[in-house]
Amino acid sequence: MPPGIHSVSRSELRARFGGTPVRSQILAGIFRAADALRVAGCQWLWIDGSFATIKGQPGDWDGCWDPSGVDRKLLDPLLMDFSPQGRARMKVKYLADLFPSTWIEQSSSSTFLNYFQIDKATGLPKGVLVLNLRDIS
Repeated sequence: MPPGIHSVSRSELRARFGGTPVRSQILAGIFRAADALRVAGCQWLWIDGSFATIKGQPGDWDGCWDPSGVDRKLLDPLLMDFSPQGRARMKVKYLADLFPSTWIEQSSSSTFLNYFQIDKATGLPKGVLVLNLRDIS
């Protein structure tokens, strides 16, 4: 994917990145996370990981979400539990590691949104997908 942030709708995400049983399962995790975040007032969910590539059998997806305007009382507590047990439960429920986009990824000192836009193998810029959670199509 070319560098930058690429906006997709749910239907575009399904059409372009679904198609195999593994991808359909991961897509279900993305939509569970999107729905949980939308209920809490989140507008943007960025999607990264092997799911957002042409890899035939991706292992998972990673993501970050915009915390601005989110009502923490309505947010699934699992989305803020970064203990080892919480991360394991998040991975089971959403099939992902998810972070607030403005938080700093420790090894890179970048926000998670910026961190996800760098190829870990090459250090070069790469693309990520963004889902507008107010668009439920």
